[in-house]
Formats: sequence, C-alpha cells, structure tokens
Amino acid sequence: MALREGRFSGSNVHSLAESTVRNSLSFVASTFREHDRPNPTRDEDGELSRLLSRQFRAFKNDDPNPIQQKALPIGVLSEIAKRQTTETERAISQLAIGAFFFACRSCEYLKVPSAEKRRTDVLRLRNIRFLLNGRELDHGNSRLEP
Repeated sequence: MALREGRFSGSNVHSLAESTVRNSLSFVASTFREHDRPNPTRDEDGELSRLLSRQFRAFKNDDPNPIQQKALPIGVLSEIAKRQTTETERAISQLAIGAFFFACRSCEYLKVPSAEKRRTDVLRLRNIRFLLNGRELDHGNSRLEP
C-alpha cells in the first residue's frame, strides 16, 4: 500500500505505523461524509470493511514495538534547578525535584539491600516540610500560598 510505504511522505520516511495509516484513511472518509458521499471504509452494515480490518491488523503486527520514553526528561529538572532567582522559584524547584524523585519509584531504580523493603511508599502532605530562613512552617501558615 502506497500510504503504508510512505510514498507520499518525505524521503526520510520508510514506513508509516498502522495508527498513522488508519488516521489518514479516517480523514479521507470524513471528507467523503462532508460532501454527502458514503464512507468508503465501511461495508453495507456500517462496520469497518473486512479487507481494511485485516490490513490494519497485519500492519499492527508488523509494526515495531513502541520505544518507551520518560514523560519528563531529566534535563527539564536541571533547567528548573538552575533558575532559582527568587524564593518562590527555589521552592518550586525543590518541590518539582522531590515530586519527580517519588514519581520515579526510586526503590525500582536504586539498589537496596534485600533485607530492606522494596515497596514504594505513597507521598503524603505530612511528608513535606516547608522551611523559611531555616525554620519549619506549619502547613496552615499564611505565608504559604493557598
């Protein structure tokens, strides 16, 4: 199929994923509908054509597995840490880095002795301390923004 092979794409595209082909055909079908024409991707019963259904399944089976990526590159946190010109930015930086640490499930990334528990604890508000000039602030302190 010309679309799957990337014939309509730039020279650096060798093959398109099943989802890209499916979305492209969906746009073509919506153009047909906008011009009061029957949807060419559907059978008489309104279901996706058996031929297209099989073709999409074959494409999906041939597609390489997706490469998992981190949702937030560590470089973003580095930039946040560098931009601490005010107390508010400093607090944001510390909270963001702390949240990232707990969100990464550190027990899964770090080596710990087998005797220690390997389960990640849930981060709770009581686990967070707010400091001002070296003194701890209560969570209800008026200096903390609502």
